[in-house]
Amino acid sequence: MKTNLKKLFLAVAVAVPFMFTSCERTTDDVATIRVTQGDSVKMDADGNFLISGEITSPEGTRIDDISARLVHGGLTHLVADNSRDDNTFTGSGNRFLFSINQSHAKLAELLEKIQDENPEATSVVLRFTASVRNGGMPTELNVTINFPDEPTTPLSEPTAFTWERVGGTAATGMSQFGLQMVTAGAVGNFRIQVSPAAVATTKLVNLAAADWTGITTKEALKERIDAAASVANVEFPMVNNSSVNSYVGVRHNDDYFIFHVVSTATASAGDAGTRNTVSGNFKN
Repeated sequence: MKTNLKKLFLAVAVAVPFMFTSCERTTDDVATIRVTQGDSVKMDADGNFLISGEITSPEGTRIDDISARLVHGGLTHLVADNSRDDNTFTGSGNRFLFSINQSHAKLAELLEKIQDENPEATSVVLRFTASVRNGGMPTELNVTINFPDEPTTPLSEPTAFTWERVGGTAATGMSQFGLQMVTAGAVGNFRIQVSPAAVATTKLVNLAAADWTGITTKEALKERIDAAASVANVEFPMVNNSSVNSYVGVRHNDDYFIFHVVSTATASAGDAGTRNTVSGNFKN
């Protein structure tokens, strides 16, 4: 009799855990993550942005683990999960809502660090992950956070200019650009020569018509002139209107200019000698 009771006790001890574990549901169900703003958002000029949406799973299932991680440069940083009471994820059962923006303390800290350490970075990825209890593989969704564009300043409207030199006197209208004018060449081939007054403070480059029409910001003009090869001077034949549609770039101290030379002219100035002029428009 004792032996039978012992066998019965062992049978019950084995069966009870089996009864409890066998009623656990195991499925291939997975969570669905939807982001209202789509898979990419862009910060505004002040660094503001919003990522919001919902995470759901089929009826009768339960979402267990939810997280948001920042991914950049091969590194992953935990930002938030549903075990933390920071209101990033709200809900229960098979439906959660989420909302996160630039004010989230951990995310703001990580974004500031990434931008400080990687000034050339243009974006990061916020990866959402959600899994169903006893379900299939976790669901992942990446949302790209694009940093704001570098601020730009439009070029000025075209302004007329005239550079004039009479005889051997210093040319007028050029000092603000750091330039000077002389004449060069021999009889029958005289040319107006424009050059920096001081190469230490002024850079002169040749540009093209496409630069005049295509460069629209101060930042783009600076980049173009800084990258171009400097020249010692530019020359214009001393024949009226022979330099129509010539283009020149100048960096003088910290200022950048693009010139569209429309015409040149040569005329007698009486006893003073010859009057040479270069005219056109500039933007800066």
